Amino acid sequence: MKKVSLWRMISNFFRSKKDKAAEALKDPVRDATYDVEDATEQVRKFEADIQQLMSVNLTNQKRRDAALEEVEKWENIAKIAGKKGNREDVLAAVTSQENAKRSAQLLAAEIETNEKVITKLRDQLNLAKNKIQKAKNDIVVLGARLKSAKVREELSSGVVGLGEGPLSRLDDLNETVMIAESSAEAFEQLNGGSLESLESKYLASDVDIDAKVDSYLKQED
Repeated sequence: MKKVSLWRMISNFFRSKKDKAAEALKDPVRDATYDVEDATEQVRKFEADIQQLMSVNLTNQKRRDAALEEVEKWENIAKIAGKKGNREDVLAAVTSQENAKRSAQLLAAEIETNEKVITKLRDQLNLAKNKIQKAKNDIVVLGARLKSAKVREELSSGVVGLGEGPLSRLDDLNETVMIAESSAEAFEQLNGGSLESLESKYLASDVDIDAKVDSYLKQED
């Protein structure tokens, strides 16, 4: 029975150590800080992708502008060739003009689509940045609140636990003394009483102290 109790005590001791270690590893503020750092890195990559798309769109705008210039250029060539009555040159100029116009139209459509996407992505980016900033501020505030709550909890548990520790050991000592005294009294009763009680019972003096004093006084006379 003692071996089982000892083993249980050892098992509970290590179990307690394990629970305390697991509790010590918990740090919501630290975990939230890491989450913010991870989110910040994601936003940084997201922002880089948006910048790349914006760069592509700017390049397309330049290509569109160049295509529009080509349209105007071939328009002028076609007019000059027409004035000279050169049909083949007019046909070639008009064909090149139409190709440039088509390129400009395709690029314009691509630019418009990209601009819509960029607008949405930038809105999402700003929302994410605001959320991260709010999280950073919240971590500071919530960290302070969590620390305050832990201190209050420790103080409250300290008040509730004033009966534990050294103070409780004083109570235990008093209880131990009372138990020991009760055990001694029970032992005395079990064995017929103490020696003092026997002496009081059988060796009590029946002498009248005052009478004895008077007898000594009479002898002096």
